[in-house]
Amino acid sequence: MTDTKMDALQNSVYVLKNTLSKYANKLAEDDGNKTSVVEVIYNVLLQMSKQENDTEETKNLRAAFKGVPLSLHVQALKSFINSFYISNHLGSQVQPSDKKTETITNELMATTDNFFDQTGKVLSPFEAIYLTIDSYVQQDTLRNAKRREEASLFIGDIKAQRRILVDYLNRYERQYGATLREANKEYEKN
Repeated sequence: MTDTKMDALQNSVYVLKNTLSKYANKLAEDDGNKTSVVEVIYNVLLQMSKQENDTEETKNLRAAFKGVPLSLHVQALKSFINSFYISNHLGSQVQPSDKKTETITNELMATTDNFFDQTGKVLSPFEAIYLTIDSYVQQDTLRNAKRREEASLFIGDIKAQRRILVDYLNRYERQYGATLREANKEYEKN
Protein backbone atom coordinates (compact mmCIF):
# COMPACT_ATOMS: atom_id res chain seq x y z
CA MET A 1 0.00 0.00 0.00
CA THR A 2 1.34 3.41 -0.87
CA ASP A 3 2.02 5.95 1.85
CA THR A 4 -0.55 8.27 0.29
CA LYS A 5 -3.26 5.61 0.42
CA MET A 6 -2.31 4.68 4.01
CA ASP A 7 -2.43 8.36 5.01
CA ALA A 8 -5.86 8.70 3.41
CA LEU A 9 -7.17 5.65 5.28
CA GLN A 10 -5.76 6.87 8.60
CA ASN A 11 -7.31 10.25 7.95
CA SER A 12 -10.67 8.58 7.32
CA VAL A 13 -10.39 6.81 10.71
CA TYR A 14 -9.64 10.17 12.31
CA VAL A 15 -12.62 11.79 10.56
CA LEU A 16 -14.96 9.00 11.73
CA LYS A 17 -13.70 9.28 15.31
CA ASN A 18 -14.18 13.05 15.28
CA THR A 19 -17.61 12.82 13.68
CA LEU A 20 -18.69 10.35 16.37
CA SER A 21 -17.22 12.59 19.07
CA LYS A 22 -19.15 15.60 17.78
CA TYR A 23 -22.33 13.54 17.73
CA ALA A 24 -21.61 12.33 21.28
CA ASN A 25 -21.26 15.93 22.46
CA LYS A 26 -24.56 16.87 20.82
CA LEU A 27 -26.29 13.82 22.28
CA ALA A 28 -24.92 14.65 25.74
CA GLU A 29 -26.14 18.25 25.46
CA ASP A 30 -29.60 17.02 24.48
CA ASP A 31 -29.66 14.55 27.38
CA GLY A 32 -28.39 16.57 30.33
CA ASN A 33 -24.71 15.77 29.72
CA LYS A 34 -25.33 12.04 30.04
CA THR A 35 -24.46 9.57 27.34
CA SER A 36 -22.24 6.56 26.73
CA VAL A 37 -20.28 5.04 23.89
CA VAL A 38 -22.93 2.41 23.13
CA GLU A 39 -25.75 4.96 23.27
CA VAL A 40 -23.88 7.09 20.75
CA ILE A 41 -23.31 4.12 18.44
CA TYR A 42 -26.91 2.96 18.74
CA ASN A 43 -28.29 6.43 18.01
CA VAL A 44 -25.88 7.03 15.12
CA LEU A 45 -26.79 3.78 13.39
CA LEU A 46 -30.48 4.29 14.09
CA GLN A 47 -30.32 7.76 12.56
CA MET A 48 -28.36 6.56 9.53
CA SER A 49 -30.71 3.61 8.93
CA LYS A 50 -33.65 5.88 8.21
CA GLN A 51 -33.32 6.65 4.52
CA GLU A 52 -35.70 9.60 4.81
CA ASN A 53 -33.35 11.18 7.36
CA ASP A 54 -31.41 13.56 5.16
CA THR A 55 -30.09 16.12 7.64
CA GLU A 56 -26.60 17.55 7.29
CA GLU A 57 -25.59 15.67 10.42
CA THR A 58 -26.78 12.35 8.97
CA LYS A 59 -25.01 13.05 5.69
CA ASN A 60 -21.78 13.71 7.61
CA LEU A 61 -22.17 10.48 9.57
CA ARG A 62 -22.82 8.44 6.43
CA ALA A 63 -19.85 10.01 4.66
CA ALA A 64 -17.58 9.36 7.64
CA PHE A 65 -18.55 5.68 7.79
CA LYS A 66 -18.35 5.27 4.02
CA GLY A 67 -14.75 6.50 4.06
CA VAL A 68 -13.58 3.79 6.46
CA PRO A 69 -13.23 0.22 5.18
CA LEU A 70 -14.54 -2.52 7.48
CA SER A 71 -10.97 -3.62 8.20
CA LEU A 72 -10.43 -0.32 10.05
CA HIS A 73 -13.70 -0.20 12.01
CA VAL A 74 -12.04 -1.68 15.10
CA GLN A 75 -9.32 0.96 14.98
CA ALA A 76 -11.90 3.73 14.55
CA LEU A 77 -14.05 2.37 17.37
CA LYS A 78 -11.08 1.99 19.74
CA SER A 79 -10.02 5.53 18.92
CA PHE A 80 -13.53 6.83 19.63
CA ILE A 81 -13.74 4.89 22.91
CA ASN A 82 -10.41 6.28 24.12
CA SER A 83 -11.34 9.79 23.08
CA PHE A 84 -14.75 9.52 24.75
CA TYR A 85 -13.32 8.35 28.08
CA ILE A 86 -10.52 10.93 28.08
CA SER A 87 -12.73 13.87 27.08
CA ASN A 88 -15.25 12.92 29.77
CA HIS A 89 -12.53 12.64 32.43
CA LEU A 90 -13.26 8.98 33.03
CA GLY A 91 -9.61 7.97 33.06
CA SER A 92 -7.73 5.26 31.25
CA GLN A 93 -8.29 2.41 33.71
CA VAL A 94 -10.42 -0.51 32.61
CA GLN A 95 -12.21 -2.44 35.33
CA PRO A 96 -11.50 -6.15 35.67
CA SER A 97 -13.66 -8.59 33.76
CA ASP A 98 -16.28 -10.63 35.58
CA LYS A 99 -19.01 -13.14 34.69
CA LYS A 100 -21.53 -10.41 33.92
CA THR A 101 -19.26 -8.50 31.53
CA GLU A 102 -18.13 -11.77 29.93
CA THR A 103 -21.77 -12.72 29.29
CA ILE A 104 -22.35 -9.53 27.31
CA THR A 105 -19.01 -9.85 25.50
CA ASN A 106 -20.06 -13.38 24.53
CA GLU A 107 -23.39 -12.06 23.26
CA LEU A 108 -21.64 -9.47 21.07
CA MET A 109 -19.40 -12.20 19.66
CA ALA A 110 -22.37 -14.51 19.12
CA THR A 111 -24.11 -11.76 17.15
CA THR A 112 -21.00 -11.31 15.02
CA ASP A 113 -20.46 -15.05 14.57
CA ASN A 114 -24.11 -15.72 13.67
CA PHE A 115 -24.00 -13.02 11.01
CA PHE A 116 -20.81 -14.51 9.57
CA ASP A 117 -22.27 -18.03 9.62
CA GLN A 118 -25.43 -16.88 7.83
CA THR A 119 -23.89 -14.53 5.26
CA GLY A 120 -20.21 -15.37 4.97
CA LYS A 121 -19.51 -11.69 5.67
CA VAL A 122 -17.95 -10.05 8.70
CA LEU A 123 -20.29 -7.79 10.66
CA SER A 124 -18.96 -4.37 11.62
CA PRO A 125 -18.40 -4.07 15.38
CA PHE A 126 -20.58 -0.96 15.23
CA GLU A 127 -23.43 -3.05 13.83
CA ALA A 128 -22.92 -5.80 16.41
CA ILE A 129 -23.25 -3.23 19.19
CA TYR A 130 -26.36 -1.78 17.56
CA LEU A 131 -28.00 -5.19 17.13
CA THR A 132 -27.17 -6.26 20.67
CA ILE A 133 -28.60 -3.08 22.18
CA ASP A 134 -31.64 -3.34 19.92
CA SER A 135 -32.28 -6.84 21.24
CA TYR A 136 -32.05 -5.53 24.81
CA VAL A 137 -34.54 -2.69 24.37
CA GLN A 138 -37.37 -4.82 22.99
CA GLN A 139 -40.39 -4.92 25.30
CA ASP A 140 -40.45 -8.70 25.65
CA THR A 141 -36.73 -8.73 26.48
CA LEU A 142 -37.10 -6.09 29.17
CA ARG A 143 -39.67 -8.28 30.96
CA ASN A 144 -36.94 -10.85 31.60
CA ALA A 145 -35.09 -9.83 34.79
CA LYS A 146 -31.75 -11.32 33.68
CA ARG A 147 -31.88 -9.60 30.28
CA ARG A 148 -32.95 -6.33 31.90
CA GLU A 149 -29.94 -6.56 34.24
CA GLU A 150 -27.62 -7.23 31.27
CA ALA A 151 -29.10 -4.27 29.39
CA SER A 152 -28.64 -2.05 32.42
CA LEU A 153 -25.02 -3.12 32.75
CA PHE A 154 -24.18 -2.69 29.07
CA ILE A 155 -26.07 0.53 28.47
CA GLY A 156 -26.04 2.15 31.90
CA ASP A 157 -22.75 1.21 33.58
CA ILE A 158 -20.09 3.20 31.76
CA LYS A 159 -17.16 1.43 33.44
CA ALA A 160 -18.51 -2.05 32.74
CA GLN A 161 -19.31 -0.92 29.20
CA ARG A 162 -15.67 -0.06 28.58
CA ARG A 163 -14.55 -3.48 29.83
CA ILE A 164 -17.11 -5.20 27.59
CA LEU A 165 -16.10 -3.18 24.52
CA VAL A 166 -12.36 -3.70 25.06
CA ASP A 167 -12.83 -7.46 25.48
CA TYR A 168 -15.19 -7.67 22.51
CA LEU A 169 -12.91 -5.73 20.17
CA ASN A 170 -9.91 -7.84 21.18
CA ARG A 171 -11.85 -11.05 20.52
CA TYR A 172 -13.25 -9.62 17.29
CA GLU A 173 -9.74 -8.86 16.04
CA ARG A 174 -8.48 -12.32 16.96
CA GLN A 175 -11.45 -14.00 15.29
CA TYR A 176 -11.81 -11.89 12.15
CA GLY A 177 -8.51 -10.02 11.78
CA ALA A 178 -7.10 -12.32 9.09
CA THR A 179 -10.36 -12.29 7.13
CA LEU A 180 -10.48 -8.50 7.27
CA ARG A 181 -6.83 -8.15 6.22
CA GLU A 182 -7.59 -10.30 3.17
CA ALA A 183 -10.60 -8.14 2.35
CA ASN A 184 -8.43 -5.06 2.80
CA LYS A 185 -5.97 -6.38 0.21
CA GLU A 186 -8.86 -6.52 -2.26
CA TYR A 187 -9.88 -3.00 -1.26
CA GLU A 188 -6.33 -1.76 -1.88
CA LYS A 189 -6.36 -3.13 -5.43
CA ASN A 190 -9.35 -0.93 -6.31
